[in-house]
Amino acid sequence: MSNNSETKLVMLIDWQNINTYCYLNEVKVNLDSIIEQARTWGDLRHSIAFSGFEDKNGGMVRRLHSKSIEPRFTLTKQIKPKNGSRPRIRNAADIHLAVAAMSISHSSPGVSGFVIVSGDGGFLPLIRELKLLGNRVYVISPSPKSTQKALYQEVDGLAYYSEFGSEEE
Repeated sequence: MSNNSETKLVMLIDWQNINTYCYLNEVKVNLDSIIEQARTWGDLRHSIAFSGFEDKNGGMVRRLHSKSIEPRFTLTKQIKPKNGSRPRIRNAADIHLAVAAMSISHSSPGVSGFVIVSGDGGFLPLIRELKLLGNRVYVISPSPKSTQKALYQEVDGLAYYSEFGSEEE
């Protein structure tokens, strides 16, 4: 799809979703590739990443800021499994992302599209509502395997992080 500079975009990142995919594949999240893909769909005006950010030294937050991505902190709970496997993280990023999208859609008339970075099918009602309000909606999902099938029919564009290539420096 070609760049539509008429579409003024806000990118909303479900950080835990994309970060978990990268962790499981032993790669670092490539923010440059995500931003580059979003810019093929329009004029990227603002980006927000939602998570609890387990970032003891502040490196992740600095990295987000260096890419002009605003970190939004959410409540987070670590659930330690009894079998000794990796702890699971539960956060409220999904609801924070949805509330921000609706707020931006209603308060920022210059915004005409959203890029949602997540393959979570739970965003389907949000996508439909944003489209009903006249917005274009694009999704960057971790991989085809992690993408809810219903998203294919609903969005204006879909890209897979798994196809972006190597990590950034």
